[in-house]
Amino acid sequence: MRDASLNLGRILGIHLRIHWTFLFLLVYVGMNSIEDINKQIEDHVINAPVYTDYILKIGREILFVLTVFACVVMHEYGHALTARRFGIRTTQIVVLPIGGVAQLESIPRKPAHELWIALAGPAVNVGIALILGPLLYIIYGNFISHDVNDVYGKFFLQLLLVNIALVVFNMVPAFPMDGGRVLRSLLAMRWGFFRATVIAARVGQVIAVIGAGLIFYYNQSPFILLTGAFVVMAAQRELTQAKKEQFFEDNPVPVAKMMYQDFRHISEEASMDEALAMMAEDNYDSDLIVSTDDYEVRGILRISEFSDRTEDAPATPQGRVGDYMFRDFPRYTAEDDFLKLSRTMADLDIMKLPVFAEDMRKWIGCIVFDPARILAEMREKGLA
Repeated sequence: MRDASLNLGRILGIHLRIHWTFLFLLVYVGMNSIEDINKQIEDHVINAPVYTDYILKIGREILFVLTVFACVVMHEYGHALTARRFGIRTTQIVVLPIGGVAQLESIPRKPAHELWIALAGPAVNVGIALILGPLLYIIYGNFISHDVNDVYGKFFLQLLLVNIALVVFNMVPAFPMDGGRVLRSLLAMRWGFFRATVIAARVGQVIAVIGAGLIFYYNQSPFILLTGAFVVMAAQRELTQAKKEQFFEDNPVPVAKMMYQDFRHISEEASMDEALAMMAEDNYDSDLIVSTDDYEVRGILRISEFSDRTEDAPATPQGRVGDYMFRDFPRYTAEDDFLKLSRTMADLDIMKLPVFAEDMRKWIGCIVFDPARILAEMREKGLA
């Protein structure tokens, strides 16, 4: 998703990105505003406007979209900051035309934690609505009536309704909406994570199919069908991830079975220019192991620490690799449990981890985050 998004920088220690398709939404809003003005002229609702009227209309509509964008970002930061309180970091927040995604490093292991994290996003929108509602009531009296006729009143009334809609939509009990995670966390308190995920995923898929079908029957919008299909696929992805977790819990796999014989590394005395050049060869999808030529590991250079510089490249980190590498990484041998290692990699945002011999001195291979290989392992045993 990084390659298809624009980096807006870091806020509160979290990368904020906007997907390039969001620009199409702004173009669509602008074109729709022009079409709306032309239709009002044809219906003799307004007189032929001057160019400034078009500019003001388009500007107001785009400003409204950007304000909604800010509400979505605050919603996602609600998730991210609550997750941080429970020790779960967020790698990035990406805003799409259909909403935002806070990418947590790992799924919360405790149902209560997932419940609070899921509820935190809609709670932000509830807070915004609780500010706008009384404010509009104080200024206009009955703010639901047609008395709100001035431009600013309509703007904030629409913003209030959008935030209410965000709460209702996100609380639908279907993945990837927050309601799906709320449902799973409540079920997991009684039946465990895997069974709760299966039930929540299936419930969400049924709701998506029936809901999208009924709405499409009344308004014939293909967007509704696409949204329903998206929810069905998102629920299936969540179910597949849960199956992977369950597979490795029921069928412990040693690290040796998932290990690569890849010994490419970089010296701690190498320059950061050399390191970033090596990362570029991997399309910035993998970390670098910092090691001597006789396989003694010094640290790990994590790509997540340099995503801003490698993609937007206003400045390259200066100095030697040893000044930037992660030294306190966990050490695993080939006999250790792969599930435990993979969870550690997710928690620490590590894409590549060296595997050590029993004496913990020299590395004998590495583990790379590779979902495709994990799925292949499951299929080999007929469990996926």
